[in-house]
Amino acid sequence: QAADETGFPQGIVGYADFLAKDVRPQLDRLTKYRGMRGLRMQLQWHENPQYRFAAEPDIARNPTFQQNVARLADYGWTFDLQARWRAGMRRIAACPNMVSKLSALGTFIHKNDPDHIAAVVRETIEIFGPARCLFGSNFPVEKLWTQYSDLIAAYRGAIEPLGEAAARAAFHDTAGKVYRLN
Repeated sequence: QAADETGFPQGIVGYADFLAKDVRPQLDRLTKYRGMRGLRMQLQWHENPQYRFAAEPDIARNPTFQQNVARLADYGWTFDLQARWRAGMRRIAACPNMVSKLSALGTFIHKNDPDHIAAVVRETIEIFGPARCLFGSNFPVEKLWTQYSDLIAAYRGAIEPLGEAAARAAFHDTAGKVYRLN
């Protein structure tokens, strides 16, 4: 509704249960949203329940999950994967068809911390390069602890010192290419 009324967000990454026997009915329901560009399902498993989002470890190895993710190609949609930091990021960055979304960095600390955002953003851009990174607001979730304008300011403060080309890639070009927004 917000996209229809205001033109924003231009690209939507929604949720589907990829452990369902067949995810296609869920995906078919989402096709009514013209801004739909991808899906995600949080796979983070941690021994400490405070950091755990998944119901079980190693969901990505589940054949049903894999089959359902493969069905996204029929819709032209992406899958947003959240990987282990550093080592996982480097493994993913080695695949030329992967990009990194700079998003949800306040999720575990429940605040908008510009220094934290700058550290993670700069390291991610170092690993992937600016042409393979894109900004994502994670709204409305981050609305619980910050205003949109403050969140944007924190990301701008992290990215703009890296130069105009890096900022244009992260805030425009990469998302345009990945989510077909141009």
